[in-house]
Parts: sequence; C-alpha cells; structure tokens
Amino acid sequence: MKVSNKISVQKTVEFCQKQGVKDIVISPGSRNAPFTISFTNNPYFNCYSIVDERSAAYFALGIAQQKNKPVAIVSTSGTATLNYAPAIAEAHFQGIPLLVITADRQSNGLEIGDGQAINQKGIYSNFCENNYNLIEDEKDELELNLALIQEVFYGLIEKKKTVHLNVQLQEPLYDKIEIKPLEKEIKHQEMEPFQGISKKSEELIHKWNTYSSKLILVSQNNYENLQPGLEKLLETDKNLVVLTETTGDIISDQFNSCIDRTIELINKDNPEGFIPDLIVTIGHSVISKKIKQLFRVHKPKEHWSFSEVRNENLFEMETFEKRREEVEFLALISSKGIDENSKESFKIHWNSIEKESTEKHIQYLKQTPFSDLKAFEIVLEKLPACNLQMGNSSVVRYIQLFNQREDIVYNGNRGVSGIEGCTSTAIGACVANHNSILISGDVSFFYDSNAFWNNHVPANFKVIVINNGEGNIFKILPHPQKNEMSLPFFTTPHQTSIKKFCDLYSLNYLVANNKENLEHKIKQLINTNDRPAVLEVNTVGIKNDEILKEYFQYLSHSEKSAFL
Repeated sequence: MKVSNKISVQKTVEFCQKQGVKDIVISPGSRNAPFTISFTNNPYFNCYSIVDERSAAYFALGIAQQKNKPVAIVSTSGTATLNYAPAIAEAHFQGIPLLVITADRQSNGLEIGDGQAINQKGIYSNFCENNYNLIEDEKDELELNLALIQEVFYGLIEKKKTVHLNVQLQEPLYDKIEIKPLEKEIKHQEMEPFQGISKKSEELIHKWNTYSSKLILVSQNNYENLQPGLEKLLETDKNLVVLTETTGDIISDQFNSCIDRTIELINKDNPEGFIPDLIVTIGHSVISKKIKQLFRVHKPKEHWSFSEVRNENLFEMETFEKRREEVEFLALISSKGIDENSKESFKIHWNSIEKESTEKHIQYLKQTPFSDLKAFEIVLEKLPACNLQMGNSSVVRYIQLFNQREDIVYNGNRGVSGIEGCTSTAIGACVANHNSILISGDVSFFYDSNAFWNNHVPANFKVIVINNGEGNIFKILPHPQKNEMSLPFFTTPHQTSIKKFCDLYSLNYLVANNKENLEHKIKQLINTNDRPAVLEVNTVGIKNDEILKEYFQYLSHSEKSAFL
C-alpha cells in the first residue's frame, strides 16, 4: 500500500485507522497532498472529495451526527482553513467530535512570503479545547510529534471533543513509500451499566423531594433510555411536568411536545400555578425563546442543568447548578429514592392549557389559507418515516408548533443555529443513514448552494424549500417591522429562481403553489429516487407573518405574541 513518506502523516493516518475514524472528507489542495495520498490509497477509509471547505466541514458534521463517531476533515493551507470555522463552531456547541486536520506551510512560510500562508496555529481555539501543531518531520529531532498525535486521539475518542491538528509540511509533498496495511482497528470497551446510587446522587434525590412542583425541559441531548426513565418518574411524582423539544427526540403521550403553542395560553403578567419550584433542563441548545422569557421574568426557586455537552444558565438564576456526572442523571431518571407525590395541582394547570392549545391549534388550521403555516401542517403530516433535518430560522420554529411523530428523527444545526450549512449537513446525514429529508427556508437554501457541488449527494436525497421570497423571520420579529427603510436589509427580498438552481445541478424540481397541489407534489417527491429532488413550496406574496401572528392571537386571545 503506497502512502506519503512523511512520518507525521503516516502516524496520523495510522491512528485514524486504529481508533476507527473511518470517514475522511478531503478538500483538494497541494499542501495536504501527503494526507490525500495516504488516506485514498488505504481501502479502510471512506474518502469524500468536496471542494468548498465550508460545505465539506458541514457535510462531515452530518455524517458524524448520524454515526455518532468522529469524522476527519482535511484541508490545504491558508484561507481554506478559515472556511472550516462555522462548522467547527457548530460541532463544538452540539458536542459532535470532528478531527480537523489542516496542512500548513513549513515554519518559515510566512517569513519568506509563500502563498497560501497564514498563522494557522490555534486558529479554532475558541471552539476547540484541544489544538496541536506538528512541526516538519525534518525538524522533529526529539520525535515529539508522535506524543502530540497520541494526545489528539485521546481528546477525540475518550473525551469526545473536536480536535484541531495543524501539520507543517516541507516540500517535496508527493513522495511515497510502500507499507504493509494494518489488520484492524482497536475496539473500545463499553461503559459499565448503572448499578446503584452514589452518596452525591442521594443528596440530589433528597433535594428533589423537598420541592413540591417540578418541571423537566428536554432539548438536544446525548442521553440514552431517556423516555422510559422520565415516564417512570412521572408515575412516581404526580406533580411533575415534562416539556420536550423536537431535538430532544423523545415522544410520549405523557410529555408536552409543543411548548410554544402551549405556553401562549399562560398569563405572562400573572402566571400563578405555572411556575415550578424546581426546573431541570436535560440537554442544551433550547429552541423556544418563549420558555426562556417566561422563566427569566418569573423565576423558579432552583435550576438544575444536566448536559454532557455544556450547561446553560438559561433563566439567569443565581440558584443554578451544573450537573455533568452520568451517575447523578441515571439516579434521577431511575426513580430510586423519589418520594411518591400525590399533589397534582401544578400538573393539572399545565395539562389543562396543553389540551386547550391543541384544540385551538386544530380549529385555527381548519380555516387557515395556504401559507407557510398551512404548508408545514401538510408537509409534516405527509412526510414518510425519515431522518428530518430542520433548517434554522423560522423553519425549526414552525416545526415545533406541530406534534412530533414517532417514526421521524429530528435533527438540526442548533448548536450555533446558523443558516449557512444546513443543506451540507443534511446531505452528510443522508450519506450516513440513506434516508434524510431537509426542510429549508429559501434564503438558507441559496446560502448553502455549494452543498450540491460534489459527487456524493445520494440519489434519494430530498429538500423541501419553503420559499416566501425573503427572510420572513424578520417580519415576525417586532422591531425590524417598525422601520420601513431598513426592513429590506433584514428580510433581503430576492428574485432568485429555485428551478434554475436545480437545473444547474441536475436536480429533480417540483413546485407547489396551493394546498391541493402541495398534497399531490409531496407524494411525487417521496416517490422520486432516481436523483436528488427539490420541492419548492411557493408562498411568495402571501402575508405569512400576519397569519402566524393571528395564529398566536387566536391561541391566547391577546393582542401581542412573541414567536421568537
């Protein structure tokens, strides 16, 4: 097997194989040629070539998200490395590990004026806890590079963190040697199952039992067996309410999965009966701004945050506790030591408004004209079982207004919540699971247009673009709407043709302009698997913002409603 003659490259590639980093996303270049040669000549690796580094990094993120394993991205030197930054930030805030390999010029590249030379050491330090620099083999007299490579993989595999490895390479870059392939990767032992309750866990359970009303909010998280644990806890504690977001991906009749439409019925000036003594958040990156606003103004007595990624003091409380230990979390959802609570007044209040909001939601949608809101109702009902990739901005918020489906897995770039890489992430996810559908806004879809500029887009990949001709989210926000001169600079109205875009990349194109047409075209979309397909849901010219505001007014009978 032919590989680069660079020792630092050989050892990095060898460790990738040993540690099971199998998927490698490479962006073409010269300085990273030693890595390209070594990865592509090794049949162990799945190598993907994607020119645009920003798209490549999000593509890798999508694969890692679905496989729950690290993915490596490999770039050449210079500004190419900077294009990785948005996806690296997203991976960091989602808690998804990537191995970021950036090829670099030799140590004096900047001093002698070489092209594509910038200071690449630590360029992602705000988003990578572990940043390493390998010097040229020719200067590594003490053989320190190997020790650094070992540290890289400890952080990547054991700590499950995104790691940056910057590798300085001296010319010549294309020389190869023959080596014997490795036989297999190293298998890692699984964690021991939870057996009992520690002293620290006993203290947590004791504190839990001192509060009469509790609310658990579940958002994006990495915990397993969460649904049965919370259902069991609800059986024991009758004054507990569980609210879930789409990204939490747990569904039960006992949970409230439509926070924004439910919370609209609460009197925000006097929310008596709805504020828990204790609020527990499980996960990170909460989407609903409504619940943040409610509990920032009307604070519970205490907030516990369970997260394996990051603890967020969502409600700006002094009585905020970070809880990262797995054993504490398992003790909580095991119900061991939880006192039986027969008081149900708090839970009755929440159940009452949930039922009422559901009835009003159904009533309003019966008479809603074709619009973004109506389109989401139709699309979310007609979708097949799939991995649903949710675009950011208004898309993910519309989806949260509708009941979750058990046959759909919900994902989205909710770490930083940017719009720039949603399509690339969804394509990477589809490569990994072979069944991903993206719902995107029009601006987000065009922003990530290079997502299709590669040869790895699965033939069954599908996108539903809600095209209202602008960034409609800013019409829903109260402040930009008040300034007519500035509003176009927020909403950025456009005349860009989705059809012409699809023609450029040879994508199947469908369009729907009304309710009946949409119901027909979505069936057609589902059955189109010969090449990637895009369904444009055209609501240009429809007053989507007014319809959505009326929807919330109908729920609350109030004059104002904060969608975000």
